[in-house]
Amino acid sequence: MTNITILEFRQEINSKGEAEDWIKYGPTDDIRNTQTECPVRYLMPPKEFNRDPKGIKRMHMTSIWGTVQPAYEAWKQGEEMPEYGTPIGAWAALNKAQVSILKQSNIRSVEEIRDMPESVASKIRLPGVRDLIKRAATYLDGADRATLAKEKVDSENRIQALEERLEAAMAIIEQQKAAKPEPKKAKAAA
Repeated sequence: MTNITILEFRQEINSKGEAEDWIKYGPTDDIRNTQTECPVRYLMPPKEFNRDPKGIKRMHMTSIWGTVQPAYEAWKQGEEMPEYGTPIGAWAALNKAQVSILKQSNIRSVEEIRDMPESVASKIRLPGVRDLIKRAATYLDGADRATLAKEKVDSENRIQALEERLEAAMAIIEQQKAAKPEPKKAKAAA
């Protein structure tokens, strides 16, 4: 996940007279001085990336969208946005009653469930709250592993492509060396 803080979502009417969703966000470490506002659709990674041979743009957009998407979906459903993490309303492991009880205890994200101290867990009137904490940890660990696995595969593919290009370049250099006649050495003047 990226180090951004989402300040708000809102809906505005664009020049065509259509409603469009906007986001206001910024870097977590400098949110007071740096904020960006744009239509949400600008942050959605496109299906195909043109002129992105190294995949840097794709990785950046996918990373940002991974942070924005859960909060955006929660906002679209009328849920409150958590300060950080995956909104509890977007986690399929919870039913509406559980979400309601957790919200009454000021728990807004799956990460807050995972990190819940025993003193808070004991006050939540929800059967199986400790099991829920374990399931949240497992869910988040699985999401992190999936992201890491995808990044590893992408890196390995890039490395393989670069190795193939290097081999092709070395073959061309060898061909050019073989095709060049060796320069004649000038005879020393007596």
